Amino acid sequence: MSYIQILTFLLGEDKFALDIKLVDTIEYKMPVTYVPKAKNYVKGLINIRGKVLPVIDINMIIGNKNKQIEVKKFIIANVDNESLALAISDRK
Repeated sequence: MSYIQILTFLLGEDKFALDIKLVDTIEYKMPVTYVPKAKNYVKGLINIRGKVLPVIDINMIIGNKNKQIEVKKFIIANVDNESLALAISDRK
């Protein structure tokens, strides 16, 4: 039997999970630089230790377009060898 370790996090009141193997770090909220003409799910860019990463709004991807959350943290994840920041309310 194999097990998967997960990181649970909140988007507002909703709870989600992510395979821990995809997670590099969790960072506190920092300034996000707006990017004109970016996709609607890209909130902008952040700089983490000299590395510029896109900030992804998961609510836009899953169809909760009208649901605004208070972003308090970013999950820095590596997906298909690309790093990105997932905007979240909190880690659970």
